[in-house]
Amino acid sequence: HNEKPLALYLFGNDKATREYVLTHTSSGSACINDVVMQVVNGALPFGGVGYSGMGCYHGRHSFNAFSHLKAVMVKPNLNILDVPIRYPPYTAFKAAALPAIQAPRPAWLSNMPRRMAVAAAPLGILGMLWQSRG
Repeated sequence: HNEKPLALYLFGNDKATREYVLTHTSSGSACINDVVMQVVNGALPFGGVGYSGMGCYHGRHSFNAFSHLKAVMVKPNLNILDVPIRYPPYTAFKAAALPAIQAPRPAWLSNMPRRMAVAAAPLGILGMLWQSRG
């Protein structure tokens, strides 16, 4: 049978390819130009289709478990906004800083993607400066 993955990951900036893949495949969730972040985002539903699971979980999406909503996250390839702490090598500094980055956001920030992007930009820049110092 045709297995349906729990998550689909696609890397690339071509919108036509992205739309084709998303409309011609079935998966529990999808993430464009990144990995696992659609699971970490509590505002997006998470769950599988068929053998990879049934229903969606996270907040109100647990209530809507009988109709599948596919989570799709698109990360622009603007690496200046990416936080280098996410990637190896994992140093003692990164191990100490990671819990602070993963801490729950305040409610006023949770539902405002623009504010999250603005808040993440300085972290990305600081991370690049930290890495460049050797």
